[in-house]
Amino acid sequence: MLQQDQKEDASCTLPIEMIAKLKMQHVTKSVCVPMAALGEAPGPMNAQVACLDALVAAGATKKMPPSYMLEWTDETAAAGFDRVPAYERKPRDLVFRTCVEMGALREGRFTCGEAKADRIVRVTKKTDKQALVRYGREITIDPALAKIEAACGTVTRPPPESSVTMESVDKKWTIVADPVL
Repeated sequence: MLQQDQKEDASCTLPIEMIAKLKMQHVTKSVCVPMAALGEAPGPMNAQVACLDALVAAGATKKMPPSYMLEWTDETAAAGFDRVPAYERKPRDLVFRTCVEMGALREGRFTCGEAKADRIVRVTKKTDKQALVRYGREITIDPALAKIEAACGTVTRPPPESSVTMESVDKKWTIVADPVL
């Protein structure tokens, strides 16, 4: 039942040092590299650009179109002309080196392989009708992850085990959806 009903996630997470140097454009849903990235020497290429380029090459995200780079940043576009005068408003291509679609990169996550439930490790009774099922996962890592790690640094890989709550309803066990917070 776990293999059929449980949706698995094989996401890796970028190193926190990399995430901290990226700029999120929350309104327009993109992740950008500032022109003067924190701790980076000025130049045409830096570690953050190389990292985002590796993610694009692996298909984990897409570059934002050139027209996007000609628009004002989210912070400038949202500010009134009384706060940011017209002559101080710069397009993104003067503020950022590159921008990509945000997706789960907001938390630094990206899909780096496939996972499927493999075996049950332990079952713990929660109530008379519910049990916590801990199970092992078979994880297949995408070969492109090596290039991403070379550009971004060592990523956190998907865990080999996961857990799910199951409930007995009319003598049948079903997976209980996690509450949305």
